[in-house]
Amino acid sequence: MKAALVPAVLALTALPALAQGNLTLGFYVDVSVGCANASNATLGLLHKTGLNSARTDCAFTGFTATGHNIYHYTERCTDITSGEAYDNEGDIELLAEDRFRLFGEGWEVTMAYCPQNALPDPWNSNDISDLLD
Repeated sequence: MKAALVPAVLALTALPALAQGNLTLGFYVDVSVGCANASNATLGLLHKTGLNSARTDCAFTGFTATGHNIYHYTERCTDITSGEAYDNEGDIELLAEDRFRLFGEGWEVTMAYCPQNALPDPWNSNDISDLLD
């Protein structure tokens, strides 16, 4: 389940409605882990142009509403280590202003906002202000 986070990382620049200020920007963690136990495999950073993981940066290329607060998305991703680019798709359910569920065929992960000071090192002291403003 945690490995599913890597292909599901998002860039929220085009996300209808919720990207227009309704999702809290900052760190999100897989709810099965919790803030204090976050790691590279379970943590994402939702910022003004996307949601990054430790190894992948993705940008949405399209959205289709499929239900109440559920959108099918397509995205273009880049592996940060290799520079390899690839296309990906999945679904996002907007659960609250600080929680969303990503899912696709055979995988899902629910992510919840974590205040930066609740995270372990090094994330609790990273300066991310340029990504959020």
